[in-house]
Amino acid sequence: MMFFIFLLVISFIMEGLFSTIVPMDSLFCPLFTIVCLISIYPYFKKYDQNYWKTCIVVGFCYDIIYTNTVLVYAGLFLAIGYFASILYRFFPHRVWNHMFLIFLSLTGYRVIGFLLLVITGVISFSATRLIDSIVSSLIVNLIYCIFLYGILEILRKQKKITLQR
Repeated sequence: MMFFIFLLVISFIMEGLFSTIVPMDSLFCPLFTIVCLISIYPYFKKYDQNYWKTCIVVGFCYDIIYTNTVLVYAGLFLAIGYFASILYRFFPHRVWNHMFLIFLSLTGYRVIGFLLLVITGVISFSATRLIDSIVSSLIVNLIYCIFLYGILEILRKQKKITLQR
């Protein structure tokens, strides 16, 4: 379990570093923390409560460090984690299914975040802006998803870890 927390911390730090190197308006918007949260869910066999707590804590840290909000992303990360946990029960653990789950989760994350910003009046609604934010987050995060999947599969085979169904 500590290895998965370590991966989350590394993803969290990489997201911050990557976003300082790459401009915000580029096609490479990192969401490594969410990708990692979704990727580690199958390894929390019989520990859903620990997974939910992890989602909330990571979301709370994300709130404080990256967004200066309180509890918004903690709730959003918990919702994305719950969404992923439901989808993982219907799809076998394979790389293409994993990429599809990441795609759905990132799209849901972007839509919910966008709607929250529109509802609070921070931005005005623009379908083009929403689609651009979704597309910009998919490229680099799907690449990271494949990389992370490979690492987790190597670990699973070495440690003979069974996955949650």
